[in-house]
Amino acid sequence: MASIGLLLAAAPAAFSAPVMNTAGDIATYTTSQNIGSVVNGKYVPQGVPAKWKKIVIEKNVTLTGRFDFPRRDTNLIFEGKDPNTSIIKGWKRSEDALAEDKAGIHRRDYNSAGTLEIKNLKIQDQPGRGIMGWGKGNLTVTSCNIVNTVDEYWGDGVHCDEDGDLTYCTINVKDDGTYATMCDYINNVKFTHNKNGAPIQIGWGDSTGGGKEKTVTNCTFAGNYNANYNCGTVDWKKSKVNNDSIKLKMSGTSWYKNSGAIDPYKFSFGHNTDTKYVTVGAKIQVNGWTWNNTTQVRKNTTSTGSVVSY
Repeated sequence: MASIGLLLAAAPAAFSAPVMNTAGDIATYTTSQNIGSVVNGKYVPQGVPAKWKKIVIEKNVTLTGRFDFPRRDTNLIFEGKDPNTSIIKGWKRSEDALAEDKAGIHRRDYNSAGTLEIKNLKIQDQPGRGIMGWGKGNLTVTSCNIVNTVDEYWGDGVHCDEDGDLTYCTINVKDDGTYATMCDYINNVKFTHNKNGAPIQIGWGDSTGGGKEKTVTNCTFAGNYNANYNCGTVDWKKSKVNNDSIKLKMSGTSWYKNSGAIDPYKFSFGHNTDTKYVTVGAKIQVNGWTWNNTTQVRKNTTSTGSVVSY
């Protein structure tokens, strides 16, 4: 990973460095600026030096670009001073093409052992994902607004491994909000359900439920589309293994639709057009949320799955 100095040296004047504390381990952004660099017309995201322990974004500061860093076994904090005005905004699409492996904050090594804590930030219009916190170390996302105003079939909210905690957030994106197989605890999150994705996605075939229990408490789901949704509120696109299952312990959960929107399915299995995405014997076990299996569960023609109480 190139150092911040090397990254910024290649960048135009619109890029600038943060204010560092005396110890050199806390980086504070006090003015709106671009982060990262552009090399040969392609955007290169901002690295995070190993010495940095904390990145602070002050109120009324917008950073345009992305933070991207490899394996990290020490703890790291991203802290905004205001979840509405401390912003990490996506780079322009022509120089930072859409791709799955891009996110506003991206820890991209599955072996990373340090905790990644993200709080009081707005992550806006990122080209791939809002937050990707891969690693063995826990990811906690608290009091963040993750939004995508670009009308596209892309842009998830939060990805992590198996130890994610997502609390007091707003997620209004054009694709999946978060993944139940990755987050253990989802609390006080307001999800907006737009056309393409599911507020709570279980998986696209690369993860298993394994019968584990996940907690979803005091969340709201706002329907926000006036035609057929591509996914239910909870969706299982493809099961990695046959007869897989997951438990969702849901309490204090409410659902409503915005003006002009229609009701989405509460649960869905498989892809509504691409038959390579199927579930075989998948079971979603739910505690604390009622539904109607006849009218609120959708399966594509080749998927098998069920929603049951436990």
